[in-house]
Amino acid sequence: YDPFQTLRFMFMGTFITAPTVFLWVKIVSRLVKGDTFKHAMLKAFYDITLFAPVGQSQFYFCISFLEGKPVEACIQEVKDKVLPSWKAAACFWPFVQTLNFGYVAEKNRVIVISMGSFVWTVFLSYMHHSDGSSLPAFFRPPTKPAAIEAAAAHEDGDGGGSDARTSETVGVATGGVISSSNVASVAADVS
Repeated sequence: YDPFQTLRFMFMGTFITAPTVFLWVKIVSRLVKGDTFKHAMLKAFYDITLFAPVGQSQFYFCISFLEGKPVEACIQEVKDKVLPSWKAAACFWPFVQTLNFGYVAEKNRVIVISMGSFVWTVFLSYMHHSDGSSLPAFFRPPTKPAAIEAAAAHEDGDGGGSDARTSETVGVATGGVISSSNVASVAADVS
């Protein structure tokens, strides 16, 4: 147990996240007027497309900053974690927010968001402390395709000579579509 980590999360939730969420609920309610299920779905769509990337970037940057990391490291944390977190958010928040905007009175919506945020913060904490290697493939940041990496390795090798291992890697990675004779041209096209 780390009491300072608990204090950082408490500070973040109380003074940064809660006011931001409160303001967002007001903004989205003004953007989309109406209380039908269709309106609720539109508000949830705006929430996941407009607010989620901002809210998640805010979380990763601020929590890293509160840990005393340099600004560059905080920015890198945002770059590494926002897309995988957004993928998870797209599976969780639209359902929570559609029900929230569709069936909960506006004055109580922040309470519902807070309950969902409790679960969500556990996930964000897990993501924050993860190096990415233990995450399921769906949550990992995108990487270069194996064919491109193999082509780059081939190009760095013997200056265009035949390397059987690179040729096999590229052939397997692409289903045999790219031959060893045009690996360099594929790498040049990509870069």
